[in-house]
Amino acid sequence: MTITAERSEYEFSYDDLPTFVAGTEQAIDVTLQPKVVKDYGYDKVRFTFGKTSGPEGATVTFKATDTNNTEHTFENSGVWGPAGGFPISKNYSATTRFELTFSAPGEYTITFNLIDLSAQEGANVIASGSETITVLSKAEDASQLAFESIGAAEAGEDFDVVVHILDADGNLAASSANVTLKITEGTGAPGATLSGGEEVTVAAKNGVATFSDLKINKPYTYKLDATSGALTATSDYFVVAAPDQTTSLTMSLNEGMNLISLPLIPEANDEDSNIETVLESIIDQVDIVWSYNAGTGKWTSYAPGAETGNDLTTMEDGKGYWVNMKAATQITFTGTPMPAGGAVLPPAYDVYTGWNLVGFKSMEENTIEAYLTGTDYRLPIYGYALAYEALNAKTSELQPGFGYWVYFNANGVITPSDATSSK
Repeated sequence: MTITAERSEYEFSYDDLPTFVAGTEQAIDVTLQPKVVKDYGYDKVRFTFGKTSGPEGATVTFKATDTNNTEHTFENSGVWGPAGGFPISKNYSATTRFELTFSAPGEYTITFNLIDLSAQEGANVIASGSETITVLSKAEDASQLAFESIGAAEAGEDFDVVVHILDADGNLAASSANVTLKITEGTGAPGATLSGGEEVTVAAKNGVATFSDLKINKPYTYKLDATSGALTATSDYFVVAAPDQTTSLTMSLNEGMNLISLPLIPEANDEDSNIETVLESIIDQVDIVWSYNAGTGKWTSYAPGAETGNDLTTMEDGKGYWVNMKAATQITFTGTPMPAGGAVLPPAYDVYTGWNLVGFKSMEENTIEAYLTGTDYRLPIYGYALAYEALNAKTSELQPGFGYWVYFNANGVITPSDATSSK
């Protein structure tokens, strides 16, 4: 029986890599060790090493000191070991310290190879190890802040926010500066707090400020402001949903005419915004529902049981509706305070020059000034509960579930997520 002897297998490892900063000499320890110990090693090997990827035009300087205490310097690539190679045993292990200097910030890959010089057909790579390294800018090069995308959160529940401190080219800066977060003025629900207060501050680590276990107490759509010294940034909108995602509001309806609106957003499908679905619990007591489109100047209507003429088929948030009731009753609206899902736009409702039948999309009272911010409206605004009620002040409050007649001096857009109470 013939037994074939086999060579050991080897691997490179990089121990305790530091955080690299452009233009700064920093050390790494490169270890060659057996991956699988077998019968014997190699007679003639050398290392080769180099930058295998990196920013265009950037360089990596490698420095190392040999056993004769002679320092060797290489730019971008090099060879380590005597020209004729050196032997390694089957269980050979050694660590070599290299001093690296990266000329510019960015992402690099460095690779070390173990070469068998005794191979019959030239040099043969018998082990290879690569490491991807992110090189930071110097702290003093920081010139901007940037948010990582903020996912959907639930009111009162923990969520995380990450802010990066960057140089002018978008590279992380090696900064440990403080970063402060607060809710962007003009966004979110009235009375909302960030982790129980107005702002939260953490110290960045290598250009990354991680805010863990933040809480916002009220559902709505929000933005956050970040500041660090003179640097500022504002996040994109993100949704803070009610804890159960779907919620409800019950309101009383009078016999006769009622001017109402949906305080919540129906689920994102045709069935949930269908007028028969919205009015299902009170459909037998509804005489007729009217809607007015200020963009076209046309009225549409729905009368339960009517065989013809029902051109109003849905009820949507942001619109007001006249509902004529045969008897007094209560209706419960269900839906979400903000659009369901992940990265979503906040609700926005077009308005047109002249009188508009406007819905109030909110679960909480809010002032006219806050809800209609950014539009050119005229006072008074009219609500209706058994009789018209004129709201003559910007600080007058709109009520959940009610609709309003509003005169606009110009076309515009109501964005309720931009509204905060001025109280």
